[in-house]
Amino acid sequence: MIGKKCLLASAAVLFAATLCAGRDRAETVVDINGKYQLVGGPDRGKLVEITALFLKGGNPKVRRMLGSPRDPGTKSPHKSRPFSLSPQRTGSPTRVPRLQDNLSNLYEGYLVGTDPSKIVQISDTHCDKKIRNEKKIVRLINELEPDIIVFTGDTLNTAEALSRFQDTMKNLEAKIGKFAVRGNFDAGYWSNLDLFKDTDFKVLEQDTVTINKNGESIHISGFGARNTLMYSQLLKTIPPDRFNVLLYHYADLIEDLEGLNVDLYLSGHTHGGQVALPFYGAIITLSKYGKKYESGKYIVGDTMMYINRGIGMESGHTPRVRFWARPEITVFNIVPGSGVHE
Repeated sequence: MIGKKCLLASAAVLFAATLCAGRDRAETVVDINGKYQLVGGPDRGKLVEITALFLKGGNPKVRRMLGSPRDPGTKSPHKSRPFSLSPQRTGSPTRVPRLQDNLSNLYEGYLVGTDPSKIVQISDTHCDKKIRNEKKIVRLINELEPDIIVFTGDTLNTAEALSRFQDTMKNLEAKIGKFAVRGNFDAGYWSNLDLFKDTDFKVLEQDTVTINKNGESIHISGFGARNTLMYSQLLKTIPPDRFNVLLYHYADLIEDLEGLNVDLYLSGHTHGGQVALPFYGAIITLSKYGKKYESGKYIVGDTMMYINRGIGMESGHTPRVRFWARPEITVFNIVPGSGVHE
């Protein structure tokens, strides 16, 4: 009897997830996860704003999470760094008006007189025989007019989808540059394929690049999946007064970064569980840390980590469904301290 009940419960979850997956290509929900206090003074401090675009069905809604001021007794983790982050305790959700067709309107006038460096992250496209969200993410991301686009691994479920993946990545537009790291699928199954050919994405294996905008510098470091033997040596070369973004498919390095000048760590892999439950979250993450880091934003030591839920779905015998873990595009606005108005 217990076995039958479990089977029926599993079938109900899969049925609901299938319905949800069918609607995921219709609309978008936007969640602004937090605001971060200016740290280091008006000439050196930075503010980072995170916006998650979740692909879904139904009417667009926007949820703004406003951060409360940092405890004055708390030591700033990056007191002397130009792109410092000071975590805020998240306040109650506040409803704001519906989005316009052009999602970039969300940012107009938010910080008067600023010109943020806008980084858009996507992950885990898992392109398959069947087209899903590929065309939609191109339209949404290009409307945002990002400076930088980063991809944090896992490209394909099948080699037959290579051209679809490459067309998608090629059609993404960034003002400054596009950067990628390989995921476990790419390193394990598709190492013989030139995955990023003609896409204008620079693949970071154990590399750091420097991005400049309006006199401000951002370092972007990246490692391919399971290619981290020399990660500490590379990260130690980053100047301590520079903001550094780390791209790595897994969240596995997060508790080993103390003293390594990593401000913002962007990863994927977990899919947010792909199938999750209300009030519980991801059922399975396939992560070294289990559910400890399953999706979204985490502050560990001096590093902010963000785990993107990805765009696609797991291959193999796993059902091609998502439930309570919508596909995600994440936007990071990094604002020069001189432009922040309190």
